[in-house]
Amino acid sequence: MFKKRQKLTLCLISKIKDYFGLWEVNILINKKEYTFLIPSEYAVEKFERMSKRFPGRALNLLKKFNVKEKEVKS
Repeated sequence: MFKKRQKLTLCLISKIKDYFGLWEVNILINKKEYTFLIPSEYAVEKFERMSKRFPGRALNLLKKFNVKEKEVKS
C-alpha cells in the first residue's frame, strides 16, 4: 500500500569560489558525487544552513540556483 522511501544522505565535500564569482559546490548524494556551479554567495550560505536539518530542501535550493550540473564518475 505504501512505498518505502529511500533516505537522502547529503554531504558537502567542498565549496570553491573562482575568479569570476561562481561558486563550485561539490556534494555527495547517496554516495554519488555532483558538482553545482552557483552564482550567488547567498544561495551557498543558505544551502549550508539547511543541509543539516532539511537535506531535500537544500538540494532543491542548489538546483534552483544552478548554472550547470555535472555528475562526477568515481
